[in-house]
Amino acid sequence: MRHFLIGLLILSIFLSGCGTVSVKINWNPDEVPSIVTVTPTAYLTADWTADFASAALSPSPTAIFTATPWEASTPSPSGETPTPPAAVTLGAPLAYVSQDRIYWVDPGGNIYPLSDSAYAASSPLVSPDNSLVVYFESRSGSVLEGLLLKDIVLASTSRSFEPRTLVGDSSDRLLSFSPDGQWVLTQRAEFKQPVGLFYYGLHVINVITGEDREVLALLGFPNDPPILPVNPTWSPDSQYIFFDRKPASGEWPPRLELNVVNIHTREMRLLLDVNQSGSLAFSPDGSRLLVAGPRQLFRFDLEQVYDFSVDAPAQLLMSYDLPQEGTLIYTLPQLRWNGPERIFLALPWQKDSRSQLTFMDVSAIDGQGIVYSTYPDVLARAEALDIGEAYPHDRLHPLWTDDLSRVALNLYVNTGGVARSDIMMMDRVGLNPLELLHNARFIRWSPDGLHFLFFSGHEENVVNSRAPFDLYVGNSDNAGDSQMLLSGSEAAILLDTVRWLDGNTYIFQAVGTGSDETQLWRGVIGSPPLRLD
Repeated sequence: MRHFLIGLLILSIFLSGCGTVSVKINWNPDEVPSIVTVTPTAYLTADWTADFASAALSPSPTAIFTATPWEASTPSPSGETPTPPAAVTLGAPLAYVSQDRIYWVDPGGNIYPLSDSAYAASSPLVSPDNSLVVYFESRSGSVLEGLLLKDIVLASTSRSFEPRTLVGDSSDRLLSFSPDGQWVLTQRAEFKQPVGLFYYGLHVINVITGEDREVLALLGFPNDPPILPVNPTWSPDSQYIFFDRKPASGEWPPRLELNVVNIHTREMRLLLDVNQSGSLAFSPDGSRLLVAGPRQLFRFDLEQVYDFSVDAPAQLLMSYDLPQEGTLIYTLPQLRWNGPERIFLALPWQKDSRSQLTFMDVSAIDGQGIVYSTYPDVLARAEALDIGEAYPHDRLHPLWTDDLSRVALNLYVNTGGVARSDIMMMDRVGLNPLELLHNARFIRWSPDGLHFLFFSGHEENVVNSRAPFDLYVGNSDNAGDSQMLLSGSEAAILLDTVRWLDGNTYIFQAVGTGSDETQLWRGVIGSPPLRLD
């Protein structure tokens, strides 16, 4: 029976990729699935279906946008020492570094320094309400086994108090503010003898009282090799931290285990064993947690998770138990709550060495899911291991708009031996294609979903990471109405730095042509971006 169900699942995904059917099925392997009558669902027009099946989309005159470059987007002359302007365009506030000093851009566009000019400052971290900034200052010059120790400093964006030191000569890495803005989470390194290795734990610093509290002792010490606490995530109530344990040896594939720790009592428990952890999503009311791992979808009752005196079992909602070639172990699923009882799930997998992405609507109660659509040759990008933050997986950009009304994919296309990336935009579950941009690569939606940022190449070379890219902002309702923000001939734009601050304000970094200087740019919809540093 189990083999029959697996076969049916694979068949349903394959058929959905052809744009012919949707299958409703319960994928919980511990229960007998109830199969509902197959219902035809056309999500691609007939002439597009063949193109998707072969991943060779034919260029369409209506699908190519008309680029309108900004006339005012000219960087500072080469060799000129940049000076922060007195004011910039209205928009979201921002903390940034210029000439080793922290500056603040307030909502009115005014810029003023926050840090002491006598010391080199770096790594600003802004509180959720934009009232505080935590950053590093290099004061003593102390070094621990090659690691430069720095002070952790707190400043007020309204300048209501003088900057004050929270921790001196720290070996920390600033990670995040708690949702309530009261705590700063750091990863702290300690060098231990006689093994001669750095070990890592987690600390929280209270920005009101200055308390520096260890919440997670050095993992692995003293009997085992170092273990990294990675991907830390705050609980919605700011009282707990979820994190993965990963050996620091760099072994591949990494062995990720999901844990939770109480920041007040330091109690810790294991939630998911080796290679079961993945993407986390808290329910809108904060009572449940869903975890989409490489092969299974789990649900937790957070009341049980937070009560360390009782068991907190993981409820298996769904198993995507595909053949060995079927699951892309290094690309994690994406999931979003769609109301109190349902979620959207984007499941990456592989067939015949071609990457696939399947969209599903799944019940958070019993795991029953509807397979809506599957797209082949979906592009992800490799992520380097970033200690304390990133999974060493191929990453998909955030697929959905915040309101879940639309989804965007980058599709790999090869026509006549020329490879490129195309952007496909659809409705929430991957049905009804709405926009198609050739030779373009999607970066991310604006928080309100009205705009999006993307790259385009001078030729059909967007797949080639060494090619010069132009950065554009597009209109979600009319992707052809796009404007160039910065030309790749002026500077090499750094993909990882492109992000939105709010629905209208974006920032990015670039390296000037013919120099190693990194530039910071801030822009607001309707105005040209300005260089800040």
